[in-house]
Order: sequence, then structure tokens, then C-alpha cells
Amino acid sequence: MNVFLAIDEDYELIPRHELDALKKEIEKLKRNPLGDVPEGESILESINNMNETMKKLIELFTNTETDLAKEYAETNPVEELRNVKEQNEQIAQGILALADMIKEVKEDVARHDDAMKKNQGGMGGNPFDMGGMPPMSGGNMPGGNDPFAMPMDNQPPQGMPPMNDEMPSMPDFNQPMGLPPNQGPAPPQGMGQVPPKKKGFFR
Repeated sequence: MNVFLAIDEDYELIPRHELDALKKEIEKLKRNPLGDVPEGESILESINNMNETMKKLIELFTNTETDLAKEYAETNPVEELRNVKEQNEQIAQGILALADMIKEVKEDVARHDDAMKKNQGGMGGNPFDMGGMPPMSGGNMPGGNDPFAMPMDNQPPQGMPPMNDEMPSMPDFNQPMGLPPNQGPAPPQGMGQVPPKKKGFFR
């Protein structure tokens, strides 16, 4: 092998075994560019996984394109768009109807609250005003203006027997009380008490 070296270039002679080692390293890097370190192996595995994923995505997009082209060829796209438009109109009408129902419910609740407030305001004036009954004047009520006074006349209430004008006299507690019935006269003085019995040794 003829080797032509330029006269002006510097060169250095190296042993043959070093050249052989450099050639082996170059071949090894060509076969495994990332080297034998663990990080290089993980990177290489990640790259391989990414390649597989990209292949699957490309296949999926290809199949989807084929299906869409077939579907549009069999159906009318204008008709599909018209169906989508009708569905959107129905959804919009349903939303408007729901909004009207919510508005009516709010109005009913507001009217109910107003009626409750009015009723509470009307009942808070006079606690004795029951159901719009007219107040009783002093002439209509017995005992004048006192609603708790008893009637002054001697007429008993309906269904009660008439009361006598004469009230029973109260007993005189200063006079000696009489004997109760079914009892005899009082014993003589000194004989009212029975002498107690004497206790013996054998009793």
C-alpha cells in the first residue's frame, strides 16, 4: 500500500496494537452507539418503545382515514350536518324551557313569602282580635270594662238551679261545740279516764 504523506504536515508513529484497539472501539460504537453503561441501555430501550408507539399511531391514523373516507362515500355529509343542527336546536329549546320553569318557581316562592309577611303583619296588631270579631264594648260586657268581672244580677247561668237570696250563716266558733251524733252523754268528771293496769311479775 502506497501512503503519500505531505511534507508540511506533522505526523506521529504509533504502535500497531493501539491502532487495532482503536479500530475495535470504532466497530463497537457503530454496533452500540450508546455504550455499555446502564443509562445508555435505558435510553436505547426508551427509543425502541417510542418507535413502536409511533408505528401504532400511524397505523391508527391510517385506519381512521380509511373509515372516514368510506363513511362519507356512503352517506351525504349535508344530511349529517342537518341532523346535527336539529339536535342542537332541540337542546337549545330544552334549555330555554328549563330556564322558564326555574323563573316561575322563583316567582311563586316570592309571592308566597309576601303573603306570609302580610299575614304576620296583620296578626301582630291585636292579640285578642280573633278572626275579625268585633270588640266588646263596656255596655255589652258584664261588669263594665272589666272582662273578668262576674255578672251582678242574681240570674244563674243557663242550666243551673236558682240560688236563694239568703246565704247560710257562718258557724260561731266561740260557742261550745255539740256532741257528734250516735254518742251518749259525757261521763262524770273524774271518771273519764280508765286507770292503767299495773304490771306484775307474771304478766
